[in-house]
Amino acid sequence: MWQLKKPYNVKPRGKFKDIPSYRCSERQCDLPFTVRTGSIFEGSKIELRKWFQAIYEISTSKKGISSIELGTRIGVSQKSAWFLNHRVRTMLSETAPELLNGIVEADETFVGGKNKNRHENKKVANSQGRAHLDKTAVLGVLQRDGKVRTFVVPDTNKETLHSIMVANVAPEAVLIPMLTLHTKDLIKFIVNI
Repeated sequence: MWQLKKPYNVKPRGKFKDIPSYRCSERQCDLPFTVRTGSIFEGSKIELRKWFQAIYEISTSKKGISSIELGTRIGVSQKSAWFLNHRVRTMLSETAPELLNGIVEADETFVGGKNKNRHENKKVANSQGRAHLDKTAVLGVLQRDGKVRTFVVPDTNKETLHSIMVANVAPEAVLIPMLTLHTKDLIKFIVNI
């Protein structure tokens, strides 16, 4: 059970544009205190109504929303809309993501164009098969009916893949690997379905 904390010691500071403002009554602190203090709204002159409109627009847009479009919809400049968009996305991001559980699938891929489609002077020698000299290795971990996490990995060694799995997959999860390498090294995670 949580305990009640001591409320802030706040003293009235007067009015600014007919809005009451307050100050912390602790001698060492004496900082201004408003409803916005300690939230994403702090340090912003944009009215709260516009903030709430922005939060609604950002959270309901399926593919995201640009700052120009957001500014047009809520009636602010593009620069202010970019600021709102950035603050709201920061607020909505996961700070401590929970481990994936249930049925979890993992696969790796290499992102980059084919060597044969490149111009002669852009081709990379000895880049066939899994020698990903010219490609970026990406590991994807999917929780069925849930979340997806992707990681750009420096290599596909078993230590690298194993450390990512341990950090992101719950021990009780059922892991279905589609990894082409190191499957036998992840055997304690694997259950065939």
